[in-house]
Amino acid sequence: MPYSNPKALQSALNARARSAAREQGIPASQLVNRFLLARLMARVFVHDPQGWVLKGGQALLVRWPDARYSRDVDLYRTHDNGLDDAVRALREAARVDLDDFLRFEFRDVERQWEEAATCRTRFDVYSGTKSSGAVAVDIVANLRPQGEPYRSQLELPFVIDLGDHSAPEIRMWPLEDHVADKIAAMYERHRGYPSSRVKDLVDLVLVALRAELDGATTHAALHAEVDRRRAADVDITLPPQFEIPERASWASGYQAAVRSTPALTKQYPTLQDCEPLMAELVTPLLGPRAPGRWNPDEGRWTELDDR
Repeated sequence: MPYSNPKALQSALNARARSAAREQGIPASQLVNRFLLARLMARVFVHDPQGWVLKGGQALLVRWPDARYSRDVDLYRTHDNGLDDAVRALREAARVDLDDFLRFEFRDVERQWEEAATCRTRFDVYSGTKSSGAVAVDIVANLRPQGEPYRSQLELPFVIDLGDHSAPEIRMWPLEDHVADKIAAMYERHRGYPSSRVKDLVDLVLVALRAELDGATTHAALHAEVDRRRAADVDITLPPQFEIPERASWASGYQAAVRSTPALTKQYPTLQDCEPLMAELVTPLLGPRAPGRWNPDEGRWTELDDR
């Protein structure tokens, strides 16, 4: 660790964040938040490498740093011992000392019973004795992805030397299951109203542009996810082809979400821009037959023997 005290580290952290913010055209506060979340995730995976899988927006940011900004961490607990055990494990991991002068002090936990048993756990962050804000972790248990978790190094959002645990290996939710989760969330209805989760569409556009997907796995994951949500009394119906749940609100919501997604601001700035690509990605997954393999360079599903 090249920094002798918390003040020296904080000074370097702020300087690096400001420099990276100028280069990337995003607020320095976002980069600092991502740094703090990364240090908490580092503790989680150093403490129990096989016990967790990173989900949600942070998983996409680890893969692609120009993905949509997300303020929170979503973690799946692989050990099937319930949420109370998962919270205990997370609190224990947060206490791991990685010699970076940071402390994550447990604040509270809030249960969220929706289509799955989840909870939100919040931590106050301290650099030495000085408060550095707070972070939140959403934990989900009792899920099983169709694909295999993806392993990657947890890189920081800007270059700063933190010694041996700067970039531990982590496990991430399979992209096929990411896609399934996001399509399902788009077509939920709540009290008769269409979904407002425009951010899921933004994430789908990025995945479609960047990643190959196995069609059989994605198709199976989507229809299993729909069945799971229906079993939890969620109102969800997949349309016969890709459609926007509610055009007026989604048009404005999409533009707002894209503003925090550097990868898409120029190429896909409006809802209308992304619709042809989304029709190619989503429509073949909605029917009874699985497509072959998604080719991001061609923007379409191809048969397996075309590769």
